Parts: sequence; structure tokens; C-alpha cells
Amino acid sequence: MHILHITFCVLAVMLLVATVVMLSADHNRPWKIYQRKFRALETWSAAAQVDSEDSLAFRAKTIELESSLAEVRRANLDPALVSEFARQAETVKEDADATAFVKKDVSLLKEAEDSDSRFRIRGDLLQRLQDIVDRSKFREDNLAGSLKLEKANLDKRRADYELAVSNEVDISKQTELLALTDEQKKKVADATLAFQAANTHRKELAEALKNITATEKAAAKKLADHRQSLTLLQKTLRDRAPNAGKTVLELPVLDAFNGPLRVDQIWLPKLTLNNNFRDVARFDRCTTCHQGMAKSAKGAPSEPAYPEATIVEISLPTPNEPPVLDEPESESLRMESAFGFSLAKQGLFREDSPTISVVLPESPAAIAGLQSGDVITAVGGGRTSVRELAVSALLENVSWGEPLRLEVQRGVPQPYATHPRLDLFVSDSSPHSMQTFGCTICHQGQGSATSFKWSSHSPNTPKQSHVWHDEYGWFNNHHWIFPMLPERFEESSCLKCHHEVVDLEPSERFPEPPAPKVVAGYHLIRQYGCYGCHEIKGWSGPDQRVGPDMRLEPNYHEVAQAVSVDPGVQEMDSTFNNWVTDVISSPDGNDARQRLRAAIDADAA
Repeated sequence: MHILHITFCVLAVMLLVATVVMLSADHNRPWKIYQRKFRALETWSAAAQVDSEDSLAFRAKTIELESSLAEVRRANLDPALVSEFARQAETVKEDADATAFVKKDVSLLKEAEDSDSRFRIRGDLLQRLQDIVDRSKFREDNLAGSLKLEKANLDKRRADYELAVSNEVDISKQTELLALTDEQKKKVADATLAFQAANTHRKELAEALKNITATEKAAAKKLADHRQSLTLLQKTLRDRAPNAGKTVLELPVLDAFNGPLRVDQIWLPKLTLNNNFRDVARFDRCTTCHQGMAKSAKGAPSEPAYPEATIVEISLPTPNEPPVLDEPESESLRMESAFGFSLAKQGLFREDSPTISVVLPESPAAIAGLQSGDVITAVGGGRTSVRELAVSALLENVSWGEPLRLEVQRGVPQPYATHPRLDLFVSDSSPHSMQTFGCTICHQGQGSATSFKWSSHSPNTPKQSHVWHDEYGWFNNHHWIFPMLPERFEESSCLKCHHEVVDLEPSERFPEPPAPKVVAGYHLIRQYGCYGCHEIKGWSGPDQRVGPDMRLEPNYHEVAQAVSVDPGVQEMDSTFNNWVTDVISSPDGNDARQRLRAAIDADAA
């Protein structure tokens, strides 16, 4: 019995350890890490937009608009417009008494000397005018109700008369009912006239009041419109920022049970996939990692919000003298004063990366083309991998008055980047929306996978395959017969549907050709055929077919295979053999081919 207890205890501990390991592995699944990083990217972008909007220029404009609105609210009202309102009000007895108070307030407003008194009296006067309009609306509503009641009574009178006629009651009774109907018609006509008069009166008063307050409302609208963009950005930031609930649900163990991070799946039953000789419904989970695939830029539905990372060179104008500030200088204020941009306290993907957060409008930085989110990688030819180095290079090692050469990384790496052609693909407004076509119908690959190595990505170069193997555990999964197309072959999928090719030409809707490489190849074949480029012997005799003799086309694959079986290769080092293998597997890879050629030349010398 004692042994049984010990065995049970050991097994329970082993089960607990296995469960913890399993939940830990689930918490650290790559797609969850990508989603957390993308959410951080979205939060950073929203915060940068808020900072950019809430700049010194924005605050100055806000103060200017607030001052304009306050000035309008302390000014006298147009006497002619107020007199017109009073004239309209006096046409109705119920409003005539209130016009005396209106005229009194107008006199007080003219006599007021200080702005605060004018502001108070003006507000009281406008409220009095609004009360008159509200009372006229109340009377109009009452008359509308009375008119409705009179019309209902008229319907009843008509029904009574028509029933009497149909039942052939006494003619005197019919005459009496007809007289009552005519009398009710007169009441309806009178009620209609009263309602129309009240409606016209109310509209005239409302229009007069609208003219009186037009200047104030225009100033208030300008201020509201100015603040609206910042308000919306702040709301977006609040929605994207992590909160206590999300943080708790994303804790290890808890995130395994209905956490906020989930697998995204697009179900495409009409675009079937041949799996083991059977057509099955296709489903793509690519956006589980590629969260920003369909994100568009603000105000530009076809522009990607997060373009893929590229290196951009910038020539930044500098002032003749370093900035001098009255208040204690900070690096942020100095850079804003000198260049018109500031660096974020924390980078996008690395905390210490020098990332631009705010670019002031019409500043030297804006004119040079710097953008929020740019990561400064070099200043004046010197590398700036961390924020401190960039700040030092920008503020201390500058030849003031001369353009400063910057190198910035613009965009984000995969899998966070947006599709570059939202006008053509992915977006709901494009002809190939993601919800209709998915991803793998064009790119191929294993869409059901949620990890990099099982998605059957295809490297573009042998070097990239080695990098992927080291970073992600990538391998050539020969069990999946639809590997993702390399970048150089992406356009070939267009021919699945666009067999005629001509519909891939530039058009009025798509000035940039959807598949330029396919179109260029199509026109080359039409112009030159095959023999224009390749020497092909074709047939030898009536029965024997000779393979294509493309002597004008270098066949790196066959040459590398010949080198691989050369006895002298065994004497070379492993690096040389790796180059040979790379050329055999990817003959279009220029890097390995050039290195192999140089090594052979060096060995021959």
C-alpha cells in the first residue's frame, strides 16, 4: 500500500510538470508572440499619432480657435438680425410679450462695458431667444395633435355617413350625418391653417435665430473639427492599449482558456484544395501571424498602414546655428527646434532603437521626407544602433548649416507588414478581397499551419534558407506538395484565372500593372518567340526527339552537378561544398554562384 501511495504521488507530480510544460509551451507559441508584438505596434503607432497631433502647433491652433470663439461670445449681436427676430415674434400674441424682454437685453448688451458682462448678457439674450423658439415649437406640436384628432373625427363622420347610405337609413338621418361631416371638414381646415401658421412661424423664428448665432456656431465648429481628429486618435489609443482585463487573461495558464489571443481562420469552401487525391475545403490561418495584412493608412484605403521595411536615405537641412532655448533644454525640445522631429522614448521592436515619433508639419524634417516610425540607422555615415548614439550624433556631431545625411529604416519587418497592393488584393474594396480569396490561392503554402516551419514558406535565396533554418527551424517539407511560391514566382499564380494575360495590362483603374513580370514575358514571347533567345535543335530524324539545346542560356544547375562529382571537390572544404549544393538547389541565387566561381578560379590559379 505504501508503494502504491508513492507511485501515485510520483505520477501526480509528473502529470503536474507535464501540464505546466504544456501550458508554458502554449503561452509561448510563436503566433501569440507575433500578436502581442503587433498589438504593441498598433499601440505605439496610435500613441505616435496622438503625440504628432498634440504638438506645439496643434496647441497653438487650439488656443487661437478658443480665443476666436471667446471673442465672438463677448461681441454684440447684430441689431438688424435681432430686430428681425423680434418682428417675427411679435406677429404671434403668445410671443409678443417676450419681445419686450428681448429688447431690454439688447439695450443692456449695448451698454455693457466689460467683456464678462457682455458674455453673461449675451448668453441670457440667446437663451431667451431660444426659449421663444421652444415655446413656438411646443404650440406647433399641440396644434399638430389637435389636427390629428380632428382628422380622426372626420374619418369617423365619413364612416358614419357612408354606413348610413349603404344601410339605406332614413334620408333625414343621412342629411344630418352629411351636415356633421361637412362641419367636421371645416374644423379640419381651420386646424390645418392654424398648424401651418404655427409651423411657418416657428421656422421663421428658428431661421432668424440661426442667422443670429451663425458666427458663433461657425467658430465653435472650427474648434470642434480641430479637436475631433485628436479625440478620435485618443479613443483609438485607449482601445488599443492593454488593460487590466486583457493582461490578466494573457497570463500563463489563463490564456489557454478563452484568452484574447486567438487563431484567425478564413474558411473558403468554394476554393477547394486537392489533399491526398480528394478535394477538400481550403482554410487559411495566415492572418494569425500576419495581423497587419489588410491594415490601410489613415484616410487612404489603398495605402498600406505598415509597409515592409526598407532603407531610405535622407538629406536633412540644418539651421546655421544650434538651437537656443529660454527654458532648460531637453533633447526632445532641441531636436524639435533644430530639425522639427523628436525621438520616441521607446522604439517599435527594440526599446533602445532611435525611432522618430513626431514630425512637425512644414519643418525641415517634414520637408526632407522623414516620417513617424522611421528608425534612424546612420547619421552622417556613422551607425546609430541605439537611441543615445543617435541623440549624440544629431545634437553634438553636426556641421550646422550643412545638410545632414541620414539613413533610416522605414516600415516594419514581416510578419507585421501590410500587403503592398491593397488596391488589388486583400482589402474589401479590392477585386481579390481576403475574405473571398484568402491567401494560399495565390501564394500557395500550407494555410492551415500556425507556425513558420510548417507553413511551407519558400526561401528566395540559399542564404535566406540558412537564416530561416537557424531562426525558425525551417525545413523543406516535402510532404506538402504546394509549397509557398518564392517571391520571384509570385506573379505566376495570376495565370490560374487570367489565362488571356491581357487583362493584367495596366488599366484606368490600375495604372500600375497588376503583374508586370508576367506581362513583360508575355510580350517578349509574342515579339521574339522561343527561337529569338534559345537555340533549339528539336528533332533528329523522323522518330528521335532531341532535348532542347539551349546553348545561349547558362545552365548553372547542370554545371554545379558536374562540379559536385568532380574528384577534386572531395579535397575542398565544407564551405565550397555548401556553395555547390546551393547552386544545385537554387541556380538563380547570384551570391552562391559568384562565390563558387571565385573559389574555382582561385583553386585553378
